[in-house]
Amino acid sequence: FEALEYADDSMKGDKDVALSAFKCMGCEFDDRMSLKEMFLAAVQQDGEAILCASDSMKCDKDVAFSAFKSLGYDVEERMSLKELVLAAVQADGQALQYSPSYLKADKEVALA
Repeated sequence: FEALEYADDSMKGDKDVALSAFKCMGCEFDDRMSLKEMFLAAVQQDGEAILCASDSMKCDKDVAFSAFKSLGYDVEERMSLKELVLAAVQADGQALQYSPSYLKADKEVALA
């Protein structure tokens, strides 16, 4: 599971690779689940699973919200992705690691 965190985005976006990694976490998935459904289930179980997500998956607001909520950040479902990241980073600067790259490069987020 942890090796996927350091893998190339093309590997992180591969459903078979993600399925294998999440099974190592003890998650039981149906092969018919979409990659997004797998990530939603994984981050609800362990928010740090978002570290294994491709940048495009980190851009998915539902996945990001579930991860930040699971990690204990004070976020609300109605927030935009940027608002979710800002709330988490304002509470804990290390939350930036869970964010998509375009928000890591956002000055407002970096100064939060």
